[in-house]
Amino acid sequence: MTILMTASPAMIPDPMSASPLLCRGQETLASIGWAIDKPSDSCEGSTVDSDLGQLEPLLRHLQTELRITNCERAEFELDRAELDSRIGEVESRLCSQQLTNQMLLRRVQMLEQALRLERLQSESLLCEAAGKRDSSLQKDPSAVGAEGGVLSLPDALPGQPSLEDRLRARKTSISARDILRAHLRAEMDGIDDALDAFGRKTAPARCYHVS
Repeated sequence: MTILMTASPAMIPDPMSASPLLCRGQETLASIGWAIDKPSDSCEGSTVDSDLGQLEPLLRHLQTELRITNCERAEFELDRAELDSRIGEVESRLCSQQLTNQMLLRRVQMLEQALRLERLQSESLLCEAAGKRDSSLQKDPSAVGAEGGVLSLPDALPGQPSLEDRLRARKTSISARDILRAHLRAEMDGIDDALDAFGRKTAPARCYHVS
């Protein structure tokens, strides 16, 4: 015996009647999702605010370091300019001193050569005078003294001054060493005056304004 069960139309839900329930469920889910999403937005905003709060001190520190770096760079440029000017002055003084030393060396060499020539001339004159005296003694052997056997030399050769007169004149005249000393002293005084004048001309007049 088989029993057939058939569903009555009242037991089958109508799709049109179930749609309001579905709509209300969707609205509820949507409201729940909105409530869940809303705190997440507030959390993101608070995170951004906290990040900005951490970046502000860092930015202020970087700005301060940048100002300090700019000030140090300006001071470095001023120091470098001052040192460059001092280096230029020292180089110019060194160059002028080298030129002066070269000029003095040449003049000293010229004066030494002049002294050497004068010495050679004086030696040649003395040798010539001694030769003439020897020849006069050979021509006049009666110049030997009878008592001590000492040769009586003539006071002076004819036409030439005696040796004592020339030595006396040389002592009274200015020696070449004195001339050289006076010349070098004058040269050094002139060099000192020139360097002083050069230092006054090249001395920079600087005025620094400190704010």
